Amino acid sequence: MAWQCSATTNAGMVAVLQREGLIKTAEVAEVMRRVDRAFFVRNPAEAYLDQPLSIGYGVTISAPHMHAIMLELVSASVLQYQRLNRGYRQPLRLLDIGSGSGYITAAFAALCEAAGHDGVAPMFDVVGVEHVQELLEQSKIVLEKHFPKWMREQRVMLLRGDGLKPRSIVGAGIGQSDAFDVIHVGATAPQTVVPEYLRLLRNGGTLVIPVGEPSKTQELRVFSKSAEGEVSMRHVCDVQFVPLTSLDAQLGNNSSRRRL
Repeated sequence: MAWQCSATTNAGMVAVLQREGLIKTAEVAEVMRRVDRAFFVRNPAEAYLDQPLSIGYGVTISAPHMHAIMLELVSASVLQYQRLNRGYRQPLRLLDIGSGSGYITAAFAALCEAAGHDGVAPMFDVVGVEHVQELLEQSKIVLEKHFPKWMREQRVMLLRGDGLKPRSIVGAGIGQSDAFDVIHVGATAPQTVVPEYLRLLRNGGTLVIPVGEPSKTQELRVFSKSAEGEVSMRHVCDVQFVPLTSLDAQLGNNSSRRRL
C-alpha cells in the first residue's frame, strides 16, 4: 500500500487525506486540523510530508496517512458516546501505547472532545505510555504548550511504562470503569500480548495493534469487543512498525524506523 498525501500546510494535508478517502468522517478531519503535525516534529518544514520522520531514540512519528487510518479505525468507539443515554455514560478512556511524539495521544483527546453533545464535551481520560524518558518529557512540553487545558485538568496523562507488560501500567485488578474504550499500540506486538490488551478493553471498545515478527511484514489488526464482551478481529492492511521491545534493545538499534 502506498499513499502520496504530502502538502505544504496542515489544512492542505488534511484535504488531500480526505480526497484520497483516508479521512472519512468530519470529526477525524477536524481532529487532524486541530492537532497540527508541525507541533510534534523536529523540522516543521517537513511536517506535512506523507512519510515517517525521525524524532530520535530509534523512533519515528508515523506518516500522516497512517495517523488518518488509525483515527478512523477507533473513531466509532469514541463517537458512539453521542448516542448513549446520559444515564449510561461514563468517562471515555483511551490508551496510547508507545506514545512517542505525543501526536496520537493529543489526537485522541481532540477526538473525545469531538464526541460532545449539544456543545458539551464528555469527560475523558487519555493515557499515553512511553518507555523513553526523553521522549516522554519532550511530548509533555509540546502538549503543555499547545494544549495546556488538557494537561492542567489531567484529561491527558503521560506515563513511563513497558508496552509488553500492559497490566503493570494500569494495575492488576481492573473492571469496566477502569478499562479503556480504545487501545492503540504504536509498535509491533507478538500475538501472545494481545490477550493482555483485550482484558483492558471495555465492552464496545476497539483495540488497534500491529501483530507479527519484527523482521517481517506485519498485520494491522482491529479487535472489537461487543456489548456482551464477545471479541472479533479483522485484518486492515500489511504494515511494518518497530517492535515493542526493551529500552536497551531499542536504544541499541537507532536505525529502526516505523513505516507503512
